[in-house]
Amino acid sequence: MKIRNLLVLAFTITLSTLCAQAQEPDESMTFTDHSKQSITISRFGTVLSFRNSDGNETKPSNAYRVCLCGQNGPCIESATAPAKETSSTVEVFPKNRAMLTRRDILTVTATFRQGELAVQRRLTWKAGSSSVNIDEIISASKALCVTTFDMKAMRVVSAVVKMCPRPPGVLICPSEEWQLSPLAGQQIGFKVVFDFSTLR
Repeated sequence: MKIRNLLVLAFTITLSTLCAQAQEPDESMTFTDHSKQSITISRFGTVLSFRNSDGNETKPSNAYRVCLCGQNGPCIESATAPAKETSSTVEVFPKNRAMLTRRDILTVTATFRQGELAVQRRLTWKAGSSSVNIDEIISASKALCVTTFDMKAMRVVSAVVKMCPRPPGVLICPSEEWQLSPLAGQQIGFKVVFDFSTLR
């Protein structure tokens, strides 16, 4: 009986060790499509890296940074995942599958808070495509400001910033073509397409 108990204990310890090794310390997720492209995403819906079918990889830098106006923090950055202690809710489709087939569309929806900032981020990637779409809404009870905006940092081919409620002196909510300015809003939306087609 003791031998059986020892075997069960050894099996349990081995299984626990294997499960622990399979989980990344930062809780990131990697998905691979039928063309051998892969994308690694954080639990906050941030693109950590993209690898093309030739095996070339890029790790994006930040394209934008949003903070409470007049304060050093908290801030949300496009490519930097928040601190480990930040809690998040993430939904992934298709579920429980790291390999995508030709017609699959990966959808990752993440919601989290960074101090007074609330973030809703939705990432989509179609299998076989070199483009990743991100729709993001950052909101707070206080005014928000875009402190950094670099169109080249992540090969951003399109970006839309929409701030509501309307900034002071503006009668209606700004259109999608509204240019960035020092005017502040309590909600900022980004629609960004990351294009990795030139990755060599």
